[in-house]
Amino acid sequence: MKYRIDPAILASYPGYLRGVLVLSEMANHGEQEDVVRLLREAERTARERYTLETLRDDPKIASWREAFMKFGTNPNRYPPSIENLLRRVLKGG
Repeated sequence: MKYRIDPAILASYPGYLRGVLVLSEMANHGEQEDVVRLLREAERTARERYTLETLRDDPKIASWREAFMKFGTNPNRYPPSIENLLRRVLKGG
């Protein structure tokens, strides 16, 4: 597997942080109680912190939307994945 980031991205966003997880021997089937508990906790936190109306105003979401616009992508048509994920949570999905 190769993980590459265009140098232009790093030049444009010097504070960009990234992380990569590589897992092996992990069972990704069935229901893991600890994982489900952590997910429900994260969903609860998201619902307490955001609403559909205020989500775009969050500084982290706004910075992603700004980055999308800078590299020519309409964030209304193609929202950042974190925004999309939070919208699903807020809609009860």
